[in-house]
Amino acid sequence: MRRARRRAPRASGTRRRPCADGERRGSPRSGKCREQLAINLFTPQYWPTLELFGWRETGERLRQLVRENRRDLLSAQIHDEMLDVLVPTAGWDDLARVLRERFDGLASGICLPLPLDAADDPALARVIRELQE
Repeated sequence: MRRARRRAPRASGTRRRPCADGERRGSPRSGKCREQLAINLFTPQYWPTLELFGWRETGERLRQLVRENRRDLLSAQIHDEMLDVLVPTAGWDDLARVLRERFDGLASGICLPLPLDAADDPALARVIRELQE
């Protein structure tokens, strides 16, 4: 089994810190990144990933919040370092390269949400073409 990287690769010279879908951290989509991670990570099947980084207690805390029906508190358990490690970070120009470096040989597909701003649609189309090459 490959050892997980401690840090997600970052594009050099990029001023913005967008999520894998080209949205900036702190944007509405960034909140969605936290929500999705929280929903996945409360499930024990994902805890081996958390254990690699010493975060198993976060998974246990998430599971307890779900059991207590306190789902509104889940996203707050996902801290910035978790986003940095678990969510690839790059601007549109570097996104395909970062995803390829991160997942080549590990994943057979990647799901990318549609951009919040339709003006970014051509950039997403370019990323998809680059990943398909």
